[in-house]
Amino acid sequence: MDVMTTPVLTASVPCEDVLRSQVTDGRLTLYRVLLDVYAPVFPTTFSMLMVVNIWRGGHGEFTDRTRILTPTGKVAAEAEGKFMARSGGSHRQVYAFPDLWLPEAGDYAVEVYRNDKLMLTYTIVAVDTSDDVEQEEEV
Repeated sequence: MDVMTTPVLTASVPCEDVLRSQVTDGRLTLYRVLLDVYAPVFPTTFSMLMVVNIWRGGHGEFTDRTRILTPTGKVAAEAEGKFMARSGGSHRQVYAFPDLWLPEAGDYAVEVYRNDKLMLTYTIVAVDTSDDVEQEEEV
């Protein structure tokens, strides 16, 4: 028996798309795991960012909240959902952030909360490729 009363966040993965299995096992296929994104000009929008949070164990109802913060600390996007945890089980929470607003290049913090407790922070880097474009034009 699982002695935990709260679920443990075992992974949070930013990606471009998620395909849910057509069979009843609920498995996910993640496409293009994203640790960085590129743009030749800022501000810009990124067409689709998805975040998959994987929780294990626990018992009861919980809230999962994911926030994306700009390099200056402003909230660029936020999503929240509830899930039922069960002992010995796992749960996958999938959030879509279409047309994600990126006001500047730099490190964007991804924060994952269980209820109101911060469980994980990691970064996705928005890279300015304008120098690469200028160099190609000079050749």
